[in-house]
Amino acid sequence: MRGLVLLVAALSLVACTATPAASPSAPSPTVRVDAGGNVLPPLVDEKTWSDLSSRPLQLPTVASGSDCPITPTRELASGTGALAGSGPVYAVGNVIAYGARMSDGIFGAKVLWVAAPDYPGPALMRGRQLDGSGGVFFSNSRKVTELRFELDTRVRAGKSNEGWRYLPSTVNVEGPGCYGLQIDGPGWTTTIVMRALA
Repeated sequence: MRGLVLLVAALSLVACTATPAASPSAPSPTVRVDAGGNVLPPLVDEKTWSDLSSRPLQLPTVASGSDCPITPTRELASGTGALAGSGPVYAVGNVIAYGARMSDGIFGAKVLWVAAPDYPGPALMRGRQLDGSGGVFFSNSRKVTELRFELDTRVRAGKSNEGWRYLPSTVNVEGPGCYGLQIDGPGWTTTIVMRALA
């Protein structure tokens, strides 16, 4: 009988001290991994890109034949050449020095984009010719009119360990002239004016 009393007392104690079942929680973000099991950097969600893309281009017009108001460059500790723009995302240099015309009529030039260490977010680049009707394209295709600067481009350079981020790109134009590039990030917009020449 005494054993039965102890058993009932023990069961009562367990019932009183048991923690209630956890309430369902929000799903945790999915971790991206590659085929080798390596964790990949997070991607910016499509809504953020859509919001940035929906902002109107606010670029000036420049009269044909007049001087191009090129954005000045300055030296920053990015481990690259002089940077154009007010940040937090910059272009290395302020000239689109293009090569031969491609099959679809556009010219391509290499442009390196750099994000400052104090800005870990995304950026979207778009543009147009300021002294004419030409467009700005990316990745050697007339179909690509936007360039995304992801949270991690997987590009490492001299100052990556200090937080600088780098995005090599191909910027395509339809000919020589004055071009404006608008860079949009969540909560900010900046522009860079570049001269395109052969």
